[in-house]
Amino acid sequence: MKRQIAFAGIIALVLFSSPAGSNSGLKNRPVAEIRFDSVRGGMVFFPATVNSAGSFQFLLDTGGGGAHLDREIADRLGMQLERAVASVTGSANLEVGVIPSAVIGVGKVQYRGILIASPIAPIEPILGRPFEGNIGADILQHYVLELDYDREVMRLYEPATFQYVGGGNSFPLSFVQGIPFVNLEVSLPNGKFVKGDFLIDTAGGGMSIHIHKQIADRDRLLEGLSTLEEKAYGLGGEISVKVVRGAAISVGAYRFSRPIVQFTEDTAGLRTNPSSAGLVGMEVLGRFNITFDYSRKRLHLEPNRTFRAPFVYDTD
Repeated sequence: MKRQIAFAGIIALVLFSSPAGSNSGLKNRPVAEIRFDSVRGGMVFFPATVNSAGSFQFLLDTGGGGAHLDREIADRLGMQLERAVASVTGSANLEVGVIPSAVIGVGKVQYRGILIASPIAPIEPILGRPFEGNIGADILQHYVLELDYDREVMRLYEPATFQYVGGGNSFPLSFVQGIPFVNLEVSLPNGKFVKGDFLIDTAGGGMSIHIHKQIADRDRLLEGLSTLEEKAYGLGGEISVKVVRGAAISVGAYRFSRPIVQFTEDTAGLRTNPSSAGLVGMEVLGRFNITFDYSRKRLHLEPNRTFRAPFVYDTD
């Protein structure tokens, strides 16, 4: 029997419910500290191991509930795969393999979890670099994670002993199937706006805000606006989006002017989750040093050195 799985995020990752920087004021000792590469506005790539093999380059994707490994590497490591069907961006029926138990290592941290195996090569040109896998909510459900963009260091903390004492602002997180959402507001030049929960997509490189089609249609958000048409790509294939220059994005007291706002046409995966108004990507989030504390349902944001950079739209 095939498993039925849901995917999310620009790279379409699998959902499972599985068992001193800008924060120099944190009086906590990390259990792991890992250097990372920041790509396309803030996507985080870092070294990880699988069953002691590697290291491999992994992407942090809060839009995915589990971990993902390239199918070719899984085959090379001799991993036994179970067949599954995934719902992904642009497609509702993608065949994948499931590795029920694997040991994933991130720095000094090792944990056992489920791995999904499918080809990653089609996504690499879109994200701008080669990589071998991703990690999502499985590790974030067990550790507090800090992304220090000023030093390009990722830190993991034990939730039981963690206390945030940094200088940023804190926001409540809500969750659907282990995927985090934060409340924010997007205003448009025609005077219309949308306020609601947006999926936090750390794999959304080059993306500021996506607004779901049903929200745009319901509130007639594009009325009177000129739009550009473009294509986006995920593991499920091609999707269409409409692009406008917004008026502002507000995340609590933080406000950004003239963001790029994309209206998605896709109908598969978490982009159409009724609890969500859309997605917020790294063109917004990468302007902060970020601490994810899933155990307390809190997101901590501190402006980093790119906080005031303009939003640039690449028309190539």
